[in-house]
Amino acid sequence: MFKGLKIKVKDKLREFFRQDVRWYIGLGAIVISLVLCLTLYSVCNGRLTDAFIDLAVSIGFYFLHLIRIKDVINPTVNKFPEIDIQAYVPFSIDEVIRKIDEFPSMFFNGDNFRNYLVFLLESMSDICRFILLVGFPILLLFYIIFDGYTKQDENKEKEAKKHAKRVKRNAKLERVVSWIRLRYMKLVSFLKWFLGFYKKHKWIVKALFVIWLVNTNIMTMIIELFAYNFYFVCSFDIVSLGTQLGKLTYDVIIMLWSLPLLAWVIIGYKIFNYFRFEAAYKDLEHMEARNRGYINTLPIVVLAVGPMGVGKTKGCVDMCLSFENKHRDDALALMDKNMLRFPAFNFQAFEATLRENIKAGKIDSLVTARRFVKELRYCYGRKPLPEHIWGYDVKKYPHSVNNGLEMLGIWKVLEFYAQEFVVYTLTVSSIISNIAIRSDRKYIDKGYFESFNQDFFRRDPAKIDDESCYAHIIDWDLFRVGCQINQEKRIAGSIEFGVIFASEIGKERQNTLELQSVKKDSAEANQKNDLFNAWLKYIRHNGTIENICFIVFIADEQRPESWGADARDLASVLHITSISERLYTLHFCFLPVIVEFVFKSYFNWYHEVKKCGNENFFIITLVHQIYGKLFQRAEYLSNTFGYYVQMLGSESGTEASKGSSGNNLEEHKYYLMTKKIYARRYSTDAFQDIFARRTLEAGTSLYGIDTYTSDRAMLEELGKQNSYQAQQFISLYLPAQVKKIVYQYNQICSIKKGK
Repeated sequence: MFKGLKIKVKDKLREFFRQDVRWYIGLGAIVISLVLCLTLYSVCNGRLTDAFIDLAVSIGFYFLHLIRIKDVINPTVNKFPEIDIQAYVPFSIDEVIRKIDEFPSMFFNGDNFRNYLVFLLESMSDICRFILLVGFPILLLFYIIFDGYTKQDENKEKEAKKHAKRVKRNAKLERVVSWIRLRYMKLVSFLKWFLGFYKKHKWIVKALFVIWLVNTNIMTMIIELFAYNFYFVCSFDIVSLGTQLGKLTYDVIIMLWSLPLLAWVIIGYKIFNYFRFEAAYKDLEHMEARNRGYINTLPIVVLAVGPMGVGKTKGCVDMCLSFENKHRDDALALMDKNMLRFPAFNFQAFEATLRENIKAGKIDSLVTARRFVKELRYCYGRKPLPEHIWGYDVKKYPHSVNNGLEMLGIWKVLEFYAQEFVVYTLTVSSIISNIAIRSDRKYIDKGYFESFNQDFFRRDPAKIDDESCYAHIIDWDLFRVGCQINQEKRIAGSIEFGVIFASEIGKERQNTLELQSVKKDSAEANQKNDLFNAWLKYIRHNGTIENICFIVFIADEQRPESWGADARDLASVLHITSISERLYTLHFCFLPVIVEFVFKSYFNWYHEVKKCGNENFFIITLVHQIYGKLFQRAEYLSNTFGYYVQMLGSESGTEASKGSSGNNLEEHKYYLMTKKIYARRYSTDAFQDIFARRTLEAGTSLYGIDTYTSDRAMLEELGKQNSYQAQQFISLYLPAQVKKIVYQYNQICSIKKGK
């Protein structure tokens, strides 16, 4: 029996020792950490024991206090630990206490202030000495090394010899770098293989984490916090807070002692970076919230105007993205209110029914959602069974609720809820535009209820294609309730809710002066008989749910007068007066500023190196790669945490039509965050393909266009201009014979070009 057991144990041990070496490393790390916990970090182990005792006593004190039994247990949470703290600090505790007591009187002291000035002068002297003794020789050395790469010797033989020497030196350095790169790649692959094992077996990492929480005394502080909480909620002993701060100071000193300085520097940098980045993200989110607050004040029709390059399209696209999220948030808020109106109703079952009908294509708009609920109400009216109203018992629960304005019935609330559910769960973009705009579409956790990630700033650029949907192509027949261009397919009225953006609206709709020759009674659709303005005036009627409008029309143009007054009078005209330089929300963001400051000087030097043909040498390549890495990091920070401030001045379209100068407008700040607006949202050259096709069809380019032959244009060259001015001068001042020669010359040129 024992022999068989011995054989089994040997087989098990043999099988264990054939395991992956990473098992031994992980288990060895756990064993070493436990040994350190019991030996080197025994003081942390002792403090953990005290903390558990304090917690147990405080819990007992808490429960006895609940049953009104007092003075039976004396809490130990207010006792100082019996530790010689002097052994863990390199200074005298008594001296620190004495200096803290004397600090106020020492701070307001003339001698102390003079000593401080002396300290500043000595520090400045040390810095200057360092620059002269260390910094200047280093700069001189760099100058000597790199200066040879930007100079060419006039003697070609000497230059060839120098170049040959550099080539040999470069080849040696390249071999060294290749060897280092090979070892580095092997190290990276080894680390991926090594760490991949512990990602799979996370219990090893978790065990080490718990052990080192004990070793660093952090576990003790957590348990002491709970112990004091149980004690304080019963005693309200405010005086004991001083004792707890003293104990916390002891525990923090032990924590700082438990790890080497380098480890705390790395941890401190990680923590500092975390809070720095979080603060920057919070600032971006705060700016987005301020933008949302501003667009809440805008009417349904908005016209942004301003000169070229001031960011009209950019600002409008930004508003479109914010309006899209606002509509979803508004729909969710209304759904929550309706659930509270009838809290006993099974809205989850109602949502499941809506979801099935949306998936089947029976509900795809607000009107079909209303019709669906009305049909169910009709069925319920004919046979009022609980299963026809998703199990809601109208005998036990109310059928209507008094909201102070009216008696709101449950079927009316369900009608509202169905429409809001359609808006909230829309799986395509709600933007309709004449330029392509990318929207984010990402579920946080679908589960039983759709939840969308609306954060513009923490998204991974590598996942853009998987999390994107694009705006719908605008079909102007959607808005033509009169004559349409496509008479066979009547699609006017299809749009109930959404965000409509029309870039350069004046070129599409034109103004009164430009439409003088257009006839309203024409058989073909035009700006006067398509009744677009009539649709725009009643835009909100089909897209309003519970008095909240879920449709908005945004347009941009260079001047307010470019759009006809009849439609423009409905709009709020936003004058974009200026846009700031790029700013940053990230605190201590010095790298982008430094890289931008060095950029021009660096490339002036690098172009000189390229002129001499030395850019492929190792030392130049190394410097270029280092600067490239710094530039990439700076660009990442700049694009993630950068923003611009647009100054907007608003007025009504009626005031704009009266010729308002826009000088006395109330200005608002609108924030354009680069992470939101430049993440492949749209192209500023949205209509490029039209002009590209035209260029190809023209069959020529700058190379094929004639040039002047001197600094004064010849008569024939003026004729080639096809200019109204040139033709006027020729007809007024040249005799008929010369005009004939010019005409014949132009005809010959046209024949040669094949026109």
